[in-house]
Amino acid sequence: TAAACARLGLRCELVLTKSVPRDGDAYEKSGNMLLDHLYGANVHICATPEEAGEVYDQLAAEPNTATFPVGGSNTTGILGYVVAAQELYDQRPDIDKIVVPIGSAGTAAGLAAGIKQLDWPVTLVGACVSHTESESRDDVRRLAGDVDIHVTDRAVGPGYGVPTSQMWDAIRLFARTEGITLEPVYNGKAAAAMVDMIRTGEIGAGETVVFLHTGGLPGLFAYAPDLT
Repeated sequence: TAAACARLGLRCELVLTKSVPRDGDAYEKSGNMLLDHLYGANVHICATPEEAGEVYDQLAAEPNTATFPVGGSNTTGILGYVVAAQELYDQRPDIDKIVVPIGSAGTAAGLAAGIKQLDWPVTLVGACVSHTESESRDDVRRLAGDVDIHVTDRAVGPGYGVPTSQMWDAIRLFARTEGITLEPVYNGKAAAAMVDMIRTGEIGAGETVVFLHTGGLPGLFAYAPDLT
């Protein structure tokens, strides 16, 4: 969002909540935080959701202001992944499963809506990174209506942004076998869920699976001390 605003010449106000129990220079000054400042965004760090709500309301009340929810997850925001489902179908209509992380649920909801629109017999697997199975499933259906999705919270661990050994194992596996870089908050935990599904046989050896990497690479550097 900060990069897009910089490109378009728009002022960007980021209202962030300290919801992850981490501190230190790596977490507070590198990763996405470094980029936010580099792109010229005004960053508001709030101690509680209530404080964030107050700051958000103040900024939203200013004239000519457009606002975006967490993750851009609303009925407009999911449309990008409706289109992504079509693009993926055009490339590989024969796949059996798609694995994607679920946080604020916009990505999974858009894919689920696109899959339904295409009448595509593919199984969408959402790996929770912040909420429970039932909460995440409800979030998807609130955004996309009556859609099909398999949701698992097996890899979420203690909570959003909190690393687990299972997640680090998955990140190292992807890096050392495929040269693919994941970050700890979203894709690392989704990969951990997928690896576990493969090991338990829930994803079969003969199935074709797409792991949808949602980006966020700079976030890895915020957790650099955990890798040393």
